[in-house]
Amino acid sequence: MKIAIVAPSPVPFTIGGAENLYWGLQNYINENTKHQCELIKLPSPESNLEELINSYERFSLLNLDSFDCVISTKYPSWMIHHPNHVCYLLHRLRGLYDTYHFTGQSIEVPWTLDEMVKAKTLSEQLIRLGASNLVASFDLCREFLLGVPNGPAMDFPGPFSRWLIHHFDSIGMDPARISKYAAISNVVKNREGYFPKGTPVSVLYPPPRLSGFYCGSDDYL
Repeated sequence: MKIAIVAPSPVPFTIGGAENLYWGLQNYINENTKHQCELIKLPSPESNLEELINSYERFSLLNLDSFDCVISTKYPSWMIHHPNHVCYLLHRLRGLYDTYHFTGQSIEVPWTLDEMVKAKTLSEQLIRLGASNLVASFDLCREFLLGVPNGPAMDFPGPFSRWLIHHFDSIGMDPARISKYAAISNVVKNREGYFPKGTPVSVLYPPPRLSGFYCGSDDYL
C-alpha cells in the first residue's frame, strides 16, 4: 500500500517534536512493514488569521488520489479529502482550543460590533455552504479578510478567529471524511473538542526516531 503522511511545515522552519514524530513514523513504515510511505509537508505560516486561513485552503486543495491511504497529523492537514483518510492527531491549534482561556478573551463572538456584522454574515454563509463548496468558502473568507480593518474581528487569537477555525476543523474532522481516528496519547485523546463526540479513538504511541538500541552490562537497571 502507498501511504502519505501529510503535515504542516512551520514558517520559519524549525525541527521540533512533530518533525521527529513524522520521520520516525515514516521510517518505521518503510523499514518494518510491506508498505511504502512518503512524507508530504506544506509550508504553513500562521502569524495572523489570513495566513492561517490560506494554509487551511492549501491543504483542502491537495490531491493525493495516487496514494492508497493518507494520514493527517496536525492542523490544518486534516483538510485534505481522500477516501481512505486516517487522522493521527498530534494536536489542534491549542491557542484556539485547550489553552484559549489563557488569552482572557471571551468565547462568545460579539456579533453586534460594526465589523462583526460582516463577520456574522460570513459565518452564516459558511454554515450554509458547509463541506459542499470549500472553494467558495475560502473565497468568501479571503474577501472578508481583505475588506475588514484591524479590530475585534481580526483578533488572533480572538473569539471570531476561534469560531472560524473551529468551523473549518469541524469540516476537516467530520466522520464522513475520516475512516479512523487515533491520538498520540491519552492526554490528546481526552482533550475537550479534539475529536467529534461519540467517535472511537485509538491511542497509538509513535515509534521512536532513534535506532541502534542494545542490551549492555548494568549494575541496577
